[in-house]
Amino acid sequence: MTGTSSSEASEAGPPVRLKLPDGQELLVVLRRRRRADDGSWWYLVGLSLWGPSQRPDGSLVAMPEPVECWAPVDACEPIPGEDYDQVPTDGIRRPPPRWLLEETGGDQLVVHRGDCAAPGREHEVRPATVDQVRAAAQAGAVPCEVCRPDRALR
Repeated sequence: MTGTSSSEASEAGPPVRLKLPDGQELLVVLRRRRRADDGSWWYLVGLSLWGPSQRPDGSLVAMPEPVECWAPVDACEPIPGEDYDQVPTDGIRRPPPRWLLEETGGDQLVVHRGDCAAPGREHEVRPATVDQVRAAAQAGAVPCEVCRPDRALR
């Protein structure tokens, strides 16, 4: 097993075991987590490899050089007793907005529930507050025929 020492790991993040595609395992540092749009989790891991460093006299000396890569969660094994609570996490999904306003061209607006899948990419769609939806309705906005935001949910 190679990789960063436990003192280096504690300074940069907790250690995890990374299984490489060829079956080797390395001890690496978990730097951040990310949840992809498809729901899968990826870990940004880092380790130190050798790299050349030039001295003032022009000679080269081998020095640790940090390397990072994104690895799928199933390639990373937590180490018992390590604390992973403080690892920065990206991509935690926020709940959808309650309302959406879709500009369909000209002055026409369509009001959607926040989780409606009907709005297409061809129009501008933006989240809206209750007050913005009320103002849009007073200005002639129409309810979506798919999600029917003008009807109470059952």
